Amino acid sequence: MKKRVFITGASRGIGEATLYEFAKAGWDVRFSYYQDKHEAVQVGKKCSELGASSVRFFKLDVMKDADIKRIAKSVGEVDVLINNAGYLKYGSFRRHSFREIELECRTNFEGLVKLTHVMLPLVREQIVNVASRAGKIAHAGLVSYCGTKFGVRGFTIALADEVKRLKCFCVNPGLTATHMTRFEGVPVDKVGRVIFEAVVGERRVGSGGDVDVWKIVRGKKTREG
Repeated sequence: MKKRVFITGASRGIGEATLYEFAKAGWDVRFSYYQDKHEAVQVGKKCSELGASSVRFFKLDVMKDADIKRIAKSVGEVDVLINNAGYLKYGSFRRHSFREIELECRTNFEGLVKLTHVMLPLVREQIVNVASRAGKIAHAGLVSYCGTKFGVRGFTIALADEVKRLKCFCVNPGLTATHMTRFEGVPVDKVGRVIFEAVVGERRVGSGGDVDVWKIVRGKKTREG
């Protein structure tokens, strides 16, 4: 029986790059997208071309409880859950609207916690939470974002302590070339590869631990599009 991974927010960025690594290894891949179904269809096709044993994708808004409960039933049992969906708003905290703060807090933390809660009985081996360098080193201009990512790390450490049957850990990218960073930073494929290597044991990390991507891969700032 092929291993199965479920990755949230994987129609683009880090999630997409990570998905392709599992596809190349012949895993059964499941992923969610937020808005653009066409984008998800193209990602799904590429996963099949790369060698995934099976591909399915689902629409998910992690701020909606009904979506979270529905998707858990649709995805079913998985070997690995990777919580990747996220939202980032740069700028002075004083100038953030309540809506922008809500989007960061609910997408990055609340939604991740709730999805983990409903998926917990369905995960056989590992839960990987994509946090951030900003979850270890705080920065001006990322005040609420840092708060959510520090929260993700605290949640992961506590979960690892409580749920001994699973390996739970954080992956912490630094500046990565995605739409959220205007495509500046380390290429997403390098980050996706680190996440894959950590899951399959090519990089050592204990339950409750961290994989600090920015210490592993470095790249010149780039801009695309």
